[in-house]
Amino acid sequence: MILRAGFERARILVFGFGVASLAPACASDHVGPPPSAPSAARAIDAMPADLDLVVRLDMKRIRDTLGASTMQTISEHAVRGLRGTDQATDALLVSALSETDTLWVGV
Repeated sequence: MILRAGFERARILVFGFGVASLAPACASDHVGPPPSAPSAARAIDAMPADLDLVVRLDMKRIRDTLGASTMQTISEHAVRGLRGTDQATDALLVSALSETDTLWVGV
């Protein structure tokens, strides 16, 4: 019985030291603010220099030339043609294209 009580005390003591040794891991280090974002005066400044081909599409002029109904049909075909795993994102991208006036494509 005395041996068992001593064993329980030792077990509690070891457990207490184990918890105490892990306590410093819970302290959070102060993380400073993120660095400032790079500034781009022109849209072309945002394009990396190692791109082989950059094409500028005047989406406003294309929409004005083709008309709203034709652009809507093209957008619907584009959403159906995308084979991405996230169809909501695909639809969001096509919707964003309908809102933009200038599209830069780089490869």
